[in-house]
Amino acid sequence: MQAHASSTAHHLDIPRGAARSMYLAKGTRVVAARGALNLTEPPHWLGEQIRQPSMRVCANAAHTVQEGGWVRLDALEDCRVRMLVPARPASLLQRLQATVQATWVAWQQSARRPGAIDGA
Repeated sequence: MQAHASSTAHHLDIPRGAARSMYLAKGTRVVAARGALNLTEPPHWLGEQIRQPSMRVCANAAHTVQEGGWVRLDALEDCRVRMLVPARPASLLQRLQATVQATWVAWQQSARRPGAIDGA
């Protein structure tokens, strides 16, 4: 499995029998690089019932978190966990700034050409 250039990787060592709770964004990929662990996702509603999915992730296996929130990792044996956090999408303001800047640069370049401004 390869990480995309836009994602961020974090590593965590968890000794056997220990548990860690952490906030993970939706789409974070949890990889058991070594050892095995139980992963419990954040609770979410399914119809009128609340669900809290839990699954075992063995060595060299991965799971993608479906809902952002607090996730619990219980180490069944000494394990090393790698988390690939997806890059946050650009905000509306960032996209607007990039569009305005690109338009401005294009306008400046066209204005430097002879006859571009007066229409000749």
